[in-house]
Amino acid sequence: MKEFKEKCPELYNLLLGKYKGSTDAFFYDICKGVCFVSQVEGGSPGAPEMGLGYELGVSGLSAELAQLLELQAGDEKGFLGSLYDDYYMGASFQKLVKAIAFLQKRGPDFGYHLNMDKSIYLMSPPEGQALSEVQLEDRISQLIDLGIPRANIKIHPKCTVSCSSSLAAERQKQFGAKVLGTYVGTTEFIKEHLNIKHQQLSHNADVLLKYPYLQGRFLLHAFAFNPKVNYCLRTHYPEHTESLVNAFECLQMKLVASYHGNNVQLSPEQKILCWDKYKAILSRNLSV
Repeated sequence: MKEFKEKCPELYNLLLGKYKGSTDAFFYDICKGVCFVSQVEGGSPGAPEMGLGYELGVSGLSAELAQLLELQAGDEKGFLGSLYDDYYMGASFQKLVKAIAFLQKRGPDFGYHLNMDKSIYLMSPPEGQALSEVQLEDRISQLIDLGIPRANIKIHPKCTVSCSSSLAAERQKQFGAKVLGTYVGTTEFIKEHLNIKHQQLSHNADVLLKYPYLQGRFLLHAFAFNPKVNYCLRTHYPEHTESLVNAFECLQMKLVASYHGNNVQLSPEQKILCWDKYKAILSRNLSV
């Protein structure tokens, strides 16, 4: 609230009255039914302004971190991005080690605790020359000492002077991370994880096909199943999602065919016919 008063004084009184007010939150427990939780201080459940409050609360930490990374020297020296409690940093190895140690020590003063089990380190080849195996292992040891699990340290295939073809291929598939629900890394890494997404969608489609209530199946299809790929398609390049789109279209055809009592493989002509019928039905439902 101190940050609110200093940086957003016009909102301070409004938020103060809400923040210090008591409220009852409730949730549905499968065994006990509706359960209540009393809240005597803080924002109301799901309050959007609390996101702003958190960002203001850690803004001092972000400023100190940016200074440590020397970002004022220019973008070529590194980058720093954050959304709520997610930090994304890029800099030289030495600076990142200092930044991680800084977050572990200074973060709790701002209510921020770095979760090392979920931290991913992408080790790229240093500018100018690759590392020897001894140098690589030394850097990995330093990161493990900070608390990063070995499995979370991803090594670029060109990071070392020599690397076997099989090891290079394995590193190529592993070099990447999930950033705000989006896969970022090598093409192989992205396609590998989008293939997992395809398997999950296939499982969801199979579950829907077994649902006996036809109208309920359609509603789940239109308003729960279809949106599962929207964010994924918006945040990845078309060349990465081409196979996912083709697979998703086949799943759509299977579901559309099930509404007509047809669960066999469709011909291209049947696919077009079912797809046109599906779009017409969806348009009618959305206009109601």
